[in-house]
Amino acid sequence: MDNDGVSPEGVIEDLAEQNKRLTIDCAILRTAVKQLRAELALLQEPPGIPPQIEGQQVLDGDDTD
Repeated sequence: MDNDGVSPEGVIEDLAEQNKRLTIDCAILRTAVKQLRAELALLQEPPGIPPQIEGQQVLDGDDTD
């Protein structure tokens, strides 16, 4: 079985192009993973005091006599 139609230069060029595409795909995936980790960290944080009620006094019980 001969591979006369395939030159080593052509194979190298194809592999270089595949490597370039995979490098770009890898960078995109790394960015997506970083973004998802940041979003997950925000979701795992305990909720803080909403700004609209910060500084207001909390009343316990019913003091409406």
